[in-house]
Amino acid sequence: MTSKGIFILFLVTLANVFARQTEVADFYVSPNGNDGFSGTLPQTNSGGTDGPFRTLQRARDAVRERIKANTNDMVVMLRGGRYVLTEAVTFSLSDAGKDGQRIIYRNYPEEEPVLTPAVAITGWEKAPDDTPGLPEVAKGKAWTVKLAPGIKPFKALYQDDRRLTRAVSKGYSALGDWKDPTASNSKLYYPPGVMLKNWDNIGDIDLLMRPTFEFAMSILQLAHVDEEARIATVAIPSRWPLARLWTQTPGDVDNLWIENTIEVLDQPGEWVLNTKQNRLYLWPLDGQKPGNILAPQLTELVKVEGHIDYDGATDVPVRNITFQGLTFTAADRYTWPDDHAGWDLQEKWEIFDRPSAMVRLRGAANCVIERCRFVDSASAGIRLDLYCQDNTIHNNLFARIGGVGALLAGYGPGTKDVNKENRVTDNYFHDVGQVYWNSPAIYLWQSGENLVTHNLISDTPYSGIIISGWVDWLRSGVGMSTKTIRWAEVEKTLDINDPDLNLLDYKTWAKRRPFLHAKRNIVEKNEIRRFTQKLGDGNAVYLGGAGPQNLIRLNYVHDCISPTAREGIRCDDGQYETIIEKNVVYKTGGTAFGIAIKGPNTIVNNIIAGLVTGDPGFDSHYLSLQVYPPTGSFIQRNIIYSEDKNQRACGTLSAWYLKQPPPEWKTTNADYNIYFNTQDPAWLDQHFAEVRPSGVEIHSLFADPLFSDLENENFLLKPESPALKLGFEQIDITEAGLTRDFPKEFLK
Repeated sequence: MTSKGIFILFLVTLANVFARQTEVADFYVSPNGNDGFSGTLPQTNSGGTDGPFRTLQRARDAVRERIKANTNDMVVMLRGGRYVLTEAVTFSLSDAGKDGQRIIYRNYPEEEPVLTPAVAITGWEKAPDDTPGLPEVAKGKAWTVKLAPGIKPFKALYQDDRRLTRAVSKGYSALGDWKDPTASNSKLYYPPGVMLKNWDNIGDIDLLMRPTFEFAMSILQLAHVDEEARIATVAIPSRWPLARLWTQTPGDVDNLWIENTIEVLDQPGEWVLNTKQNRLYLWPLDGQKPGNILAPQLTELVKVEGHIDYDGATDVPVRNITFQGLTFTAADRYTWPDDHAGWDLQEKWEIFDRPSAMVRLRGAANCVIERCRFVDSASAGIRLDLYCQDNTIHNNLFARIGGVGALLAGYGPGTKDVNKENRVTDNYFHDVGQVYWNSPAIYLWQSGENLVTHNLISDTPYSGIIISGWVDWLRSGVGMSTKTIRWAEVEKTLDINDPDLNLLDYKTWAKRRPFLHAKRNIVEKNEIRRFTQKLGDGNAVYLGGAGPQNLIRLNYVHDCISPTAREGIRCDDGQYETIIEKNVVYKTGGTAFGIAIKGPNTIVNNIIAGLVTGDPGFDSHYLSLQVYPPTGSFIQRNIIYSEDKNQRACGTLSAWYLKQPPPEWKTTNADYNIYFNTQDPAWLDQHFAEVRPSGVEIHSLFADPLFSDLENENFLLKPESPALKLGFEQIDITEAGLTRDFPKEFLK
C-alpha cells in the first residue's frame, strides 16, 4: 500500500473511531426499551435481558443517582421513535449539573426522538345520517367514535402529526360599537343568521373572536345563549368589548366565528368533540376510515424548575441541563383560566407564569435547547419564566405551532429583576400563532439584557418580535397585567395615588422606569418577512412599555405585503430611549409606516425603501412621529427612498385616545438624512420649509442615494453616494438571518 493509501486509511479509521465516540453515552432510552434494564446499552442485547430504558423519566432518575458522586459531564441518548408522555417530565435541582458539569439529553446520531402527549383514537365507525345537527353535506362522510375511558377532553386533534381543523363556522360581524355604553366584555350581541344556540353541551362551544381591535384575538368559551334576544354570554370576559371590529376599512368586517359544534362540521379535515356524549366526530381529509388520529393530553411536555421563592428575593435555579436534537409535537391548546384577568401579558398576547408551552424553564440558568424541533402543535414552543439567566435557545425550528415561538417572561414590575442575559440565536420561526393569532415569534416581557440574533421569522399572523412591559397601574387588579405588579416593592418608591401614574408620557414613564426590566436587549441581524398576515396593526419589531436602551440593529425587514400590516419597526406607548440603528425596511405594505416612534427615541443610519401602501386613503409615511412629543430624538443619517409620489417621507399622528396635538418634527434632532422620490423632485420641499427655520434637517438632502443594486436587494451604496458624504455607514444585510451553521434539514 502506498503512503498516500495508508494516510487515507488512517483518516477513515480515525473518522470511524470519532463516529463511534459520538454514539457513546452514559444512558440510552428507546421506545422499545424497558425501564427495568440498566439503560447502559443502545439496544437490547441478544439475551433480551438488558438494553436501553424506555422512558425519559427513568433516564433522568438514573442520572440523578449517578451525579451524587460524579462531577463529569453526563450524556443521555434517545433513540429514534415516539415517546408518548402521560405527564410532563420535570427536571429539578436534583437533576442539575454541578460546578460546570453538563447534563445532556440528546438524540442518538442520525435518529429523531419525538416527544408527544398525543394518544391514538381507534374504533371509528360511520356517523349515522340521522345524527342530530349533522349537515347534509357531511352525511355519509363523517365518522365517529366514543372515547375510551381515561382520555381527557382536548382542544386539538392530529392526524399523522399534522393538526386538523376544529369545525368552524363562516365568519360574521358582531353588532354594536365598542364606545357604546351598553357594549360588554362578556355579552355578545349578534345579528340574525349566526349559528348560535343554547346547546346542551354549551361549554364545549367556543367563540373565536377579534373583539373590537385589529390587534386582539380571543377564544371564548360559551356559557349561555339567549336565542330570542340574540345575546351570547361567555364564561370568561374578553379583554375588549365583544363588538364589531374597529378598523381602518369602512363597513362591517368578519370578526366572529363559532367553533366545535356539529352544525358547522361541513369541510373535510374538520372535527368536533362533544364531551357530554364523550364522542368525537371527524370528516376525514382523504374520505377514508380515519387512521392514526391522535388526541393530545398535555400542553406542557418538559419542565426545568428550580426553587422559586415568588414572594421573596432569592430563587435557586436548575443549572447546566442541555436538550439537543429532540422533536416536540402535538400538544394541546392551553385554555385561559377563570382568574386570568390581570395576569395577561399585554393585550392577552400570552399569560403570566402558566404551562402554555411544550418546554418550560422556570428557574433555570445556563441551560441549552438546541437543534430541537417544535412543530405541529396547538401550544406555544418554549417559555423561560421568572428566574431565567444565561440560557441559550439556538438552532431550533418552530413551525406550525399554536402560540408564541419563544417567550421570555420575568417577574412583574418591581425590584426583583432575574430574567435576563439569555440568548435566542439562529432559530427559524414560521407559521407560529396558528391558534392564538396574536402570538409573536419571539416575545420578551419584563426580561432584559438578552441577545436575539440571526433568527429567521416568516409568516406570522401578527408581529415578529415583541419587547414589552406595558401594564395598567391600577391597585384594584382590574386591567392589563395588573396582578403581575409587585406592589409591596413598588409602593416603597411610587405613589400609586399619583393622578399622572397611568399616563404614558416621558415624565411619568421615568417614575416607573426602575421597575421595567425589559431593557438593554439587543435585537440584531434578524430577518423578518411576511408578518401580520391575519390580524392588523402589527409590526416586524414592536416595543411598548418596556425599559430603556433596547438596541434594534442590523435587522432586515422585507416583503410583507399585507393590507393590515403597520410599521416595520415601532416604538409604541410608553417606549422611550430605544436605539433603532442600521436596519433595512424594504417592500413592506399595508397602512404603511417604515419606522415609527412615540416619544424620545433614536433612529439613525437606517434604510427605508419601497413601501407599498395597501390603503390609498391612509396617510402613510416612511418616518412617523406619533402621539407623544419626541423632544430630543435623534433622527439622523437615514435613507428614505420612495417610488410613489403619493407617499410621505415624514409625518405625524395624534391619538384618538389622548386629547393632545400631534408631535412636531421641529422638537427633534433630525439632520443629515437623505430623501429621494423617483417620481416627485419636490417631495421634501414642504417638510424642509416647515422644519428648517427651527434648525432641523439643515444638512439633509433630497438626492438619489445611489444603491448598488436595489432591485436585487443589494443595499450597499456606490462610492459616490451623497449619503456617504453625510456620514452614512454601509449596511450589509447578507449578515441578517440564519447562519451557515443552522441545520439544513430544518429548511426542507
